[in-house]
Amino acid sequence: MSFQFLKTAVFSISFLGLVASANAQSARPTKVVMDKVERSAFQADYKQPKKLIECTLEDKFKKLDLPKAKKTSGFRKYEGVTITELSGNKIDLYYKVEGKKSAPSVIMLVSTGYDNFIEMGKDDVTAANTILFLNNLENDAKDMQAAIDLAAQQEALKKAEDKLKKAEAKRAKANKQLTNDANAKAEAAKKVEEERLRLENLKGRNEN
Repeated sequence: MSFQFLKTAVFSISFLGLVASANAQSARPTKVVMDKVERSAFQADYKQPKKLIECTLEDKFKKLDLPKAKKTSGFRKYEGVTITELSGNKIDLYYKVEGKKSAPSVIMLVSTGYDNFIEMGKDDVTAANTILFLNNLENDAKDMQAAIDLAAQQEALKKAEDKLKKAEAKRAKANKQLTNDANAKAEAAKKVEEERLRLENLKGRNEN
C-alpha cells in the first residue's frame, strides 16, 4: 500500500468526518447516470423547500456572473467556468435539484473537461471544496430566506404605511368637507337672518 494512497485515504476520512459532524445534511460522494454513463458525483439533502434551494443556487451563480446554464440530461451545465469556491482552474459544472418539495437533494458533478469527473482520491481538493460548497448551501439558503422575509416585511410595512396615508388623506378631505359644510351652513343661516330682518323692516314700513 503506497504512502500516497494512505495520505489520500486519511485526508478523505478526516475531511468527511469533519463535514458530517458540522453539517446535518452531510454532502457525500455518489454515483449517477448521465448520458447513459455512470459518473462520479456529489449529493446533499436539505430540509428547506426545494424552490428555496433552487433560488439560492441560481443566486450564487448569478453573482459569479456565469454564462447562462445549458440543459443536458436533466442537469444544468456551466461549461468552462471558474468558480473559485470549487477550483482555481476552469471546470464544467453540472447540477440538478430533485426530490420532494420539502426535502430536496442537490446532485453536483464537476469535470475538468473531456468527461474527467472529479472524485475523492482523484482530485481531493476540488472534491473537498465541492462537499463544502454543498454543505454551506444550507446556511446560504437560510440567508436567502431571511433576505426574502425581510423584503416581504418591508413591502408589507410600505403597504400598511400607504394605506394609512390614504386613510389620513381621506379623513383630512372629509374633515375639510365637514368644515366647508359647517361654514356654508353658517353663511346660509346668516343670509336667512339678513333676509328675515329685511322682511320685518318692510312689514314695519307698510304698517306705518
